[in-house]
Amino acid sequence: LVTKIFRKYDAAVALAPWNENLRARIFLHYSDIAASQGRTAIKAFMMKHAVAVYPRSAAAYLEYSRLLAKLHEPEQALAAARTAVELDPNFSEARRVLIDLLLQAGREAEAESHRRALRLPSRSLEFGLPRDPQVSQ
Repeated sequence: LVTKIFRKYDAAVALAPWNENLRARIFLHYSDIAASQGRTAIKAFMMKHAVAVYPRSAAAYLEYSRLLAKLHEPEQALAAARTAVELDPNFSEARRVLIDLLLQAGREAEAESHRRALRLPSRSLEFGLPRDPQVSQ
């Protein structure tokens, strides 16, 4: 499967070899195909190449972070989420994922600094789920 994907990728890139964004999107597209066939490890491999080819995509790093978390690679997931936030500090979804990963890693103080950046009340997020304000009172 990977060999077939790379052959198709090479043919598509030949159409616009200067376009990094297109190259990354092609990798992401093929990673989605791999995932749809239940090949999560291949998806991770393809996404790693996508962010290497086009390292300016906060959205790609966010998706890569989520995938790494599913693959039980917490430190790599944190690194990818941090990169997403660094690339786009106003990307609230990326910051929320970073907060979740920090909480899972027991890094409360660091998570709190990102909560403040989002202007969220303390402990308002945990593992991606908004807390019910009536329950926390």
